[in-house]
Amino acid sequence: MATNQVERFTSLFSGALTEGTRQELIGLLDRIFHPASAFSGSLERVDLSIDSTATTPLSELLNEIGTSVVANSIQYRHKWAMAHMVPPTATVGIIGDLLIGALNQCAFIWEEAPVAAALEEAVLRWMAAKLRLASESKGLLTSGGTMSNYLAATFAKARIEKMRTFTDNNLYAVATDQAHFSIRKTLRLLGLPDNRLICAKAGPDGRTPNGCILEAADAIAREGGIPFLFVCTAGTTSAGIIEPANEFLHAAEKYGAWCHIDAAHGGSVCLTHRYDNIVDTWSAADSISWDPHKSMFVPYSIGALFVQSAKHLDILRVTSEYALKPEVTDSGDDVGATHFYTSRRLDALKLWMTIRHFGDEGFEAATCHCVDLASAFAKIIATTPSFELYAYPETNIVCFRVVVKGLTSNELNQLNAATQSRLFATGGPLLSSTTLNGRTYLRAVLMNPLLQAHDLDCVLHEILLVVSSTAKNLFGRSLHEDTSSYQPTS
Repeated sequence: MATNQVERFTSLFSGALTEGTRQELIGLLDRIFHPASAFSGSLERVDLSIDSTATTPLSELLNEIGTSVVANSIQYRHKWAMAHMVPPTATVGIIGDLLIGALNQCAFIWEEAPVAAALEEAVLRWMAAKLRLASESKGLLTSGGTMSNYLAATFAKARIEKMRTFTDNNLYAVATDQAHFSIRKTLRLLGLPDNRLICAKAGPDGRTPNGCILEAADAIAREGGIPFLFVCTAGTTSAGIIEPANEFLHAAEKYGAWCHIDAAHGGSVCLTHRYDNIVDTWSAADSISWDPHKSMFVPYSIGALFVQSAKHLDILRVTSEYALKPEVTDSGDDVGATHFYTSRRLDALKLWMTIRHFGDEGFEAATCHCVDLASAFAKIIATTPSFELYAYPETNIVCFRVVVKGLTSNELNQLNAATQSRLFATGGPLLSSTTLNGRTYLRAVLMNPLLQAHDLDCVLHEILLVVSSTAKNLFGRSLHEDTSSYQPTS
């Protein structure tokens, strides 16, 4: 390789930025931190094909990212981005991510990341304390709720294998029909078909009827099946309902089964004392998941799974000749000794930094603000004739739909679905949609501390403006006379 080629190659690893590159980067970050709208990109797939026959200067590359990637991304810092469980990231977490990338530590063994074990232990113990878990509990950092659910089910199956004789043909998991879809994926990966997940039907308001979980388990047992896993969802995906843990714990105790609390979203309620009675019940479960990237304003991706005792992690414990040597792993300095992953970022750093920066007071304030926004939004919706509230929220998710006299149930579903799509096309407010009891609902996830109570009226007003034009396209007539009476109060 020629000398000039070597010099150019090595320059790619220097930390120096040209003035042009620095300005492009500052401009790019400014657009991200101060978005003009929640979404203004193309609804079509963006062409990002790569031509590597020529090199692209960094400043030019950043400019292209601005026009192709940033311009076509959802801007979660905008107060109208309320479609999904994605919060704006705190500045401290972004700095943490930068440091993680620069350090490039692999949180696997001590020789690759000497500080990994200490960082992970610190953040996991902090989270465990917030969840009121016993001192002998053990936590793992994961990529998020799906991986946490998979690991919990794996531990459940491993324990039942030690306890009794069975065949895969008679193992069953029990949840409600509001459980996250990852539970079904998890069972497939464990070799169990979809019919091994028995879903008790939630009530018309999304809540779990008394006794329905035990009834489902008893029905399985009468047919010769073995309930080995119960999954209680603390913060259902559709409506944010916190299912009653005692219903699942009681059934799991009767059948000697594993009880998992899927609090990937709802785990954030432990950051405020308002929910102490609920959180206290979770500590009796065999495992519980909680995603900091959903509720603690930490950049993706970082989740956590907790089990009652480290012995449950023995199924993951291995040794090898080049790494995970017994004399080192037994000391607890190798994070990978009882972990599913090997190649992992030092994600504990950004969480550690965020916890230190926010403190208990900051997390409680942010959590309460978002929950209060959801409550206020629900009250406005419930008293506005043009809307129908699904259920009063327990967390920060509000489900509702537009209702117009004279439209059939199917037409109302079409109108609400088309309205949600049109909101994305016009730049907001961005809402998601879900189907509950055969009806299509708009779904607002209020996770943005930048959103204020006085913005909520404006959100509904903007939705109704879109509804009127959408209805005309769908049904050939304007509904302006039905929706124009609503005006913001602020």
